[in-house]
Amino acid sequence: MKIFSGKPLHIHFKCIKCNSIIDIDSQSLNFGYLKLNKKIEEENDLEIYDSNIMFIGLCNKCRGDLNWRDQQNLEE
Repeated sequence: MKIFSGKPLHIHFKCIKCNSIIDIDSQSLNFGYLKLNKKIEEENDLEIYDSNIMFIGLCNKCRGDLNWRDQQNLEE
């Protein structure tokens, strides 16, 4: 991958409830991601300049809020 931006890997998580965006910063994930980019470039004769991954789901706080409400409903 040819790096033209300041931060070549853009891995984020977006919460579907509160819309918060969380940067995922993991060296092991970044290393695997670079290997994947290199494989894609080689197998498809491409030159990747940048990439962006967005995981979508519930953040820890919102997931906890839902679990608390579920528990309250069970007690009623």
